[in-house]
Amino acid sequence: MDNKERADLEDILKKTKLKVRTDNRKTGFGELLAHYMNEAGYSCKSLAPIANMSETTIRRLKNADDYLPTREMIISVCVALKLSIYDSRILLRKSPFRLQEDSPVDAIYLKILEYEGKYTVHEWNTVLRKIGELPLGCS
Repeated sequence: MDNKERADLEDILKKTKLKVRTDNRKTGFGELLAHYMNEAGYSCKSLAPIANMSETTIRRLKNADDYLPTREMIISVCVALKLSIYDSRILLRKSPFRLQEDSPVDAIYLKILEYEGKYTVHEWNTVLRKIGELPLGCS
């Protein structure tokens, strides 16, 4: 490893450490969702149809601390925003849900998140309906 490679790796690791510290601070689900939406350039209105939800529901997710989303809503938002698996897990940690790999439905959701937005919510919903699972978003 030459000096440039070492310096690049040091920079990557410092940024990763800073990102983890930033993500672990005391932000709520809504605040973090708003951050991801801003980062991706979405408003409530523009995200709603992509996430298979109403604009009102997206607004509640963002602004109402007492609003309880479903797992399907959270997974839908992660897919619609094309979040990385890392960012999806952070957003999920801010919610009341924990996806368990030994739960058949949760294993499906974790697998969907691994694709990091490669397929749309509507494409996933077609597959989920065919295997008898609830669609993502609000139905």
